[in-house]
Amino acid sequence: MPPNTRRSAKAGTAEPSTNETINIDSQGEPLLLDNNSPLTDLSGDKETVIDHPIPPVLPPIIPPHSPSNSDLSPSDSETSFDSDSDSDNCPIQTETMGNLNMVTITISGHGKRPSISEGNLTPAILLEFAQYCRCFYDEKDIPEEKRVARPVLFCFKDIRISTYVSANQSVLGALPFNTFLKRICDNFLLHDWADNLHADIYRASQGKDQPWQDYANKVACDNALLTLSDNGALPESRIMEQLRSNMSNHLCLKLRPITIPKTIRIGSEDEEIPLLQWTEFIAWYNDNLRFELKQARKIADDVHCNAKRQNTNSTASASNDHCPCHAGSGTKSGHLPVLTENEIKLLNEHQGCRKC
Repeated sequence: MPPNTRRSAKAGTAEPSTNETINIDSQGEPLLLDNNSPLTDLSGDKETVIDHPIPPVLPPIIPPHSPSNSDLSPSDSETSFDSDSDSDNCPIQTETMGNLNMVTITISGHGKRPSISEGNLTPAILLEFAQYCRCFYDEKDIPEEKRVARPVLFCFKDIRISTYVSANQSVLGALPFNTFLKRICDNFLLHDWADNLHADIYRASQGKDQPWQDYANKVACDNALLTLSDNGALPESRIMEQLRSNMSNHLCLKLRPITIPKTIRIGSEDEEIPLLQWTEFIAWYNDNLRFELKQARKIADDVHCNAKRQNTNSTASASNDHCPCHAGSGTKSGHLPVLTENEIKLLNEHQGCRKC
């Protein structure tokens, strides 16, 4: 067969077709007429077509990101958590200032999953996140024993937390929610955050002009954050003891003759008074004390102003007594009397100065 002829690529063709020609290079190899023509193996008796090898198409490289709640597709056995359409879609956003940047938690409505923005995680934000998640589980009527972390895994937008969750998704998703929350605390909160909160509680004291409610609420909020720690929050009796030992001296004297109740009747039984009712009881006396102090300060200021006014009038009267004026001279207080004719004549005779 001539070297410049080409057989049909279809199997079973008996006679070659001499109408098709191809170009040959200097070494006798066939050249393709276009990029879409197949290569033909001419070494054997039968011809087989060798198509161009198609390079594999690589998928585009997508940087790691945190899947949104809409990216999570529940399995057949799971319920679609965001199927409700009657909930409020107004976003609720709270902020807290961290050491380096601001952390924001956002929720689109009641019973929806929260979303935490990038930034340094704080115990306050994490506690609020836990409260929103429990509200989400309650809204979906998920029993306590079935509350796993899978529906809320990707609520964190920080790259460190989302990478940790993505790398351990299968393990973290099957954990109970409280265990998952513990893992987040151990890995992304400061290692001594609980010790710092304990120190703040024991170090707190009511300022001189600080309202009792502000002081008590600050200590109670710090104690609530300790629910995320291994040892949990301090008992309410310990908080009451701490608050009373560090209240202001004025309030302590005010409460000395007062007997603070230790129990409260709920229904037909007497129970230990809760922290909230205990602080409200003391707040009533603190408000009275602040009113009394305000009135006492007002009276003291009035007395001080009157005494200052009387001292000013006495000083002016004493100066007038030391500098008597001539009758009918018409001089004002604090000025020298007008020179008489004899004084003027005497100054003129001796070339005296009348400027001073």
